[in-house]
Amino acid sequence: MINISVAACGGKEGHIPWTTILQNERWYIDPKYLPASHNFCLADPHNMKAHNLAQLLSHWQKRQDMLGKKETFRWSCILEGESTVDPQYGARIIDIHKYQAQKWERIMRERRNRVRNEKRDAHKKAK
Repeated sequence: MINISVAACGGKEGHIPWTTILQNERWYIDPKYLPASHNFCLADPHNMKAHNLAQLLSHWQKRQDMLGKKETFRWSCILEGESTVDPQYGARIIDIHKYQAQKWERIMRERRNRVRNEKRDAHKKAK
């Protein structure tokens, strides 16, 4: 959790701003980094229920085993002072709402494609 904490604070030691993150969860964390379980609830790890924490750690372990350490978890954006920064490019995000809408559209498009592919694969297996 230390590396996650340092990344969330723009590379500086500090606390993770959980209140801000939880108010805009989809903005800070891509859903692929969270368990898809209907009963999973993200919270400040200090206050997270044991079964949720176990689900999260298990999900990350599976991602690390399958995809490697770099794809285990990554923040979608970080706070740098009062600004939100894209950690991949280090660019300041000026129009947060536009960026968020584009990101949400991409996520929904990926989900639709995944569902379409799963249906296609299931149809092929049925033949």
